[in-house]
Amino acid sequence: MLDWENREILIREYKEDLKEASREHRKIVKKEKWEKTADDIKEQAIYAEIISSTQYALYWLEHGIERPLDEEAAKKIPKHRRAKHITNMDKVSYDVYLNQYEAPVQEVYSEKKKEQLIRVREILSKFSDREADLFYYIHTVGMTYGEAAKEMKIEVGTVKSMSQRIKNKIDRYFEYGHQISLF
Repeated sequence: MLDWENREILIREYKEDLKEASREHRKIVKKEKWEKTADDIKEQAIYAEIISSTQYALYWLEHGIERPLDEEAAKKIPKHRRAKHITNMDKVSYDVYLNQYEAPVQEVYSEKKKEQLIRVREILSKFSDREADLFYYIHTVGMTYGEAAKEMKIEVGTVKSMSQRIKNKIDRYFEYGHQISLF
């Protein structure tokens, strides 16, 4: 464990290293595109990583915790991994975080989007219960025909023929419109 004196020395050294790495990085960035070699581009990437790592280490040394995530960084991390990145937060902070970043968004639909949703509902209303289940498994869950057949306890051939019937109903809907059931 670091004592305060050694910690301050380490922080100063990291800051000096950060200045030097930033200076070298800027030298490469300032070069014109045609002046940069492949080695310059590699070095620029290496210096960027050094700067990022050093900034992270400095923050940790100065504050004793990981740098908190900003909104943009939090959204880039998959939901199932976010808890790992907020280990330094207390329960109340975590609840605030969840409310801020995980709250359901109320969508405002344009007229065109509303029309499309109405069409989708009309199309889905033409399916039998089994066809609706199959459509859900294949297009929402992302199952293969084999997985859907196993889930529905039917043969793969049946799934294929049901899928073709679904496609035909969708084609007829767009060919004849929503009055398909009148014919």
